[in-house]
Amino acid sequence: MRLTTVVIEGTWEELVARSAEFSGHRFRLTRLDTPEPEELTDEEFERLMDELGEIGRNVPVDPNETYSREMIYADHD
Repeated sequence: MRLTTVVIEGTWEELVARSAEFSGHRFRLTRLDTPEPEELTDEEFERLMDELGEIGRNVPVDPNETYSREMIYADHD
């Protein structure tokens, strides 16, 4: 007899909702912790905000303004 492994992920509530589908099968349960979000230092935050400002520099303020070909293909480095 060949064993088949099926990986099913979801919250406990999502798995319980499918419990009839799992009846009669054996399981190995592994809890996956949600990683904590990384906290930024003030310096990292400021650097990211500066980068966002640089990216947004070429975005038209007027929604009716169109992008020129040069704006689309400009080197943003």
